[in-house]
Amino acid sequence: MSDIELGEILTSTMRVTFRSFFRFLLLALIIGVPVGVIAMGIIYAIVGDFEWAAAEPESMGALIAVIYLIAVPGGLYFHAVVISDAYHGLINRQLSIAGALGEGLRRFPRLFLLMLVMLALYFVSFIPMGVLSAGAGAIAGGGSGYMVLGIAIYFLVWSIGAVALSCVWFVLFPVSVIEKRIVSGFSRAAFLTKGNRFLILAVILIFMAGGLGAYLVFFLMVGVASAIFDGSGAGQMTQVIVAVLGGVVYLVVVAGFTVLQSVLPTVVYHRLKSAKEGDEDQLADVFE
Repeated sequence: MSDIELGEILTSTMRVTFRSFFRFLLLALIIGVPVGVIAMGIIYAIVGDFEWAAAEPESMGALIAVIYLIAVPGGLYFHAVVISDAYHGLINRQLSIAGALGEGLRRFPRLFLLMLVMLALYFVSFIPMGVLSAGAGAIAGGGSGYMVLGIAIYFLVWSIGAVALSCVWFVLFPVSVIEKRIVSGFSRAAFLTKGNRFLILAVILIFMAGGLGAYLVFFLMVGVASAIFDGSGAGQMTQVIVAVLGGVVYLVVVAGFTVLQSVLPTVVYHRLKSAKEGDEDQLADVFE
């Protein structure tokens, strides 16, 4: 029997997200604007212009690598901030904006190290595929048919395994941020999700369906608006205003689902920990 209920998880997640949405949006701006400015400065320094097309082919690899080296830590820091802030709200100890930024900064290094461990596991998981494809190619005498079949079978098995592990380690980031764990966080997350993984799978599917639906509705609205204004002979200023409003709506949608990626596992973590180990007053001790 599951320790948590699907309806409770979805309701709590939406309540936390909508209650603090503008707060999360402000935190995203505080973190994202400096990251964006630094990234644009690097683009200008490498390319000499703000257009990617102006980059020399040999510079593109270095350019992309540098941008990721800035964007990924910035995104992880944002997740650490949102997880810390959302969890404090769930245990009725709401942080200030400065407090949320500081709490996230203190817990960011462990989350960053955890991401490196996950990245290493990700690359290691593809080693068997290389061995399998090489072995299949050797058996087939260099033919590509068996090699492709071997890769397809492995990718299918890998995909199923990835979905299963997503359910097992669904609360891994909150465990890392809140309980200050890195490698031990994997077993801790597995312990908390035990007995609840089919429900977590349902949560993941609902989240993915909701995200896909929101993006489809957005792009449909953009298409309809473009058709209306293109056919109505609207002035250039009107088209610019519509384009800006569309961009703002898109950024809000992206920000919303980025926040949900942190809030949803945090709510699940809070409910699972409460169900398995104690009440909310005891849970608050992990931040002391």
